[in-house]
Amino acid sequence: MHIDIAMHPRSWMKHSDAVNLVPALSKFGTVRFAYGFGIEGSVCLLLHYPALVTAEELKLHDHNLVIHAAPLPQGRGRSPIHWQVEAGFNTIPMTLFEASPDGPDCGGVYLRDFLYLDGDELLPQIRRKCLLRELDMLCYWFEAHPHAVPQQGKPLYTYPKRDRTFQQLDPNKTIAEQFNRMRVADNLEYPLWFVLNGVEYRLDIRDTRPQEPLFERDRNKDWIA
Repeated sequence: MHIDIAMHPRSWMKHSDAVNLVPALSKFGTVRFAYGFGIEGSVCLLLHYPALVTAEELKLHDHNLVIHAAPLPQGRGRSPIHWQVEAGFNTIPMTLFEASPDGPDCGGVYLRDFLYLDGDELLPQIRRKCLLRELDMLCYWFEAHPHAVPQQGKPLYTYPKRDRTFQQLDPNKTIAEQFNRMRVADNLEYPLWFVLNGVEYRLDIRDTRPQEPLFERDRNKDWIA
């Protein structure tokens, strides 16, 4: 079995992130990194893939799996984890489904689960925990071979695409009041910023704690992809 992890230059999931999936997924087949569509395989993983995939591209694999952080068909849209964390939620619904040529976020559902956060993670830690939960869901799919169930209910397109306008802070509010917004800031793509006395300032936010070992690769420094 060939398992292809689709990579995209605009995705936050870089090669250094995706290689964390390889030790567990390699138990089910040969794992490849796909930069563009041109090879055939058994399963294509479209994780955090920020572009639409055509019907012809979907035909290259027997299955094309997507995981969206919302209870589909509710919560369709972009950056669902960011919006929910900013709103104060630390239990995030996750949906594993089959990509459909009919449009984004509308394929048959294989599995529903949850991402659990502690409430103190910043975006890099949130993304790592998200990827770990997605890996657990994917391993279940490969082991159990569940059947897809059509989405039920009225679709709700809840989450718009985020950009820097959503990362503006109010200098008159406390850090505590704005911490959930600060948690989902990307220091490169959409950093925190505020305006004071007519001057715009940018802030970087970082966690000084050591990185928590979540993946097998964290604990096995000799493993190389």
